[in-house]
Amino acid sequence: MKTATTTNPTTITPTTGTTIKQDAAEGKAIAKLIKARTAKGIKAFAADTAENGMDTRLGTLLLKLMTESSSKSGFATKVQLKTNNLDTIDRRDRSDAIWFATNRAEAIAFNTDNGGRFTTISTLQQAMVKATKEAAKEAADTEADDSDQDGSETEADDSVIGGIDTDSSNFTFDENTMAAFIKEQCDQQGINIAKVLIKLDALRIADAATQAKKAA
Repeated sequence: MKTATTTNPTTITPTTGTTIKQDAAEGKAIAKLIKARTAKGIKAFAADTAENGMDTRLGTLLLKLMTESSSKSGFATKVQLKTNNLDTIDRRDRSDAIWFATNRAEAIAFNTDNGGRFTTISTLQQAMVKATKEAAKEAADTEADDSDQDGSETEADDSVIGGIDTDSSNFTFDENTMAAFIKEQCDQQGINIAKVLIKLDALRIADAATQAKKAA
């Protein structure tokens, strides 16, 4: 009969110091460095996304090139990028800049409401998408609760689209109703609303440029 062997517990040894106190000091120093790096990143992000910041300028230029593009995708062509010295900029950075320039007002407001803690456009965009989904879910849950409490079902009027009354006698055109109407139409036609928004902003920039030329 074999005698069972016992395994001694693994001894964990410090990797940076010889005592817990030394390791704690190292951890404190690292945390301080990370905090400083984050603060620097936040400051740099604020500068890059300011009115004349790097990302704002890049996005604005790319949107302008899009209005002049011959590409079926609607984005700037390789020739345009090379001609305007943008071909060496990472594609993800260009994409982030376009998104930010298109949604700058909403993005800045969201960042401010969240304590100005973001350091990159991509993380800000992801947070906004997540917040939008959560808000939509909450609205849907609230609507479902209200429907259950009502205890009755009513057929939707033909003049109501996406919860917006489009009857000319009741319909009021403002940012909210127009946004809801556009979203509803994009959903029905299977059109990417993000691309529509980019196109709309590109048209706005082109129109502003035309008006500036006329005034000159």
